[in-house]
Amino acid sequence: MVLLMVVTIVYLPIVLPLLLLGVSVNPWDIAKSLIFLMLVPLAIGLLIKASAPDTAAEYQPLMSKASSLSVLVLMVVELGLNVSSILDLVGTGGIVALLLFVIGSLLIGLVLGDAYSGEGDVLKLAQVREIIIRR
Repeated sequence: MVLLMVVTIVYLPIVLPLLLLGVSVNPWDIAKSLIFLMLVPLAIGLLIKASAPDTAAEYQPLMSKASSLSVLVLMVVELGLNVSSILDLVGTGGIVALLLFVIGSLLIGLVLGDAYSGEGDVLKLAQVREIIIRR
């Protein structure tokens, strides 16, 4: 996550003006939001886990529920704020494209992933690479 944040701060100001003509992006504006919304909470959590692992373990279930609830509230609010945009998609094929994308992503995950192996790998890219090399 930290690497992704650093890359985003450097990458977005370079790429966005190329993709969206007339757009200028201030790297500090991107960095501020990433630092205060992601890096500071991550640092606090890691500090608590390192200094008081028992306390961290005690609060983990509560924080997990709070996180899930936050995501649910965010999804409902975003859906409510964008209902008109979603309704504008009806008849354009955008919803069909979205459904195909989601179904395709799930199928790719099923083919490349192995949820029952117990190894915890998200994708078995190394195994796929090995299979391709053998053929």
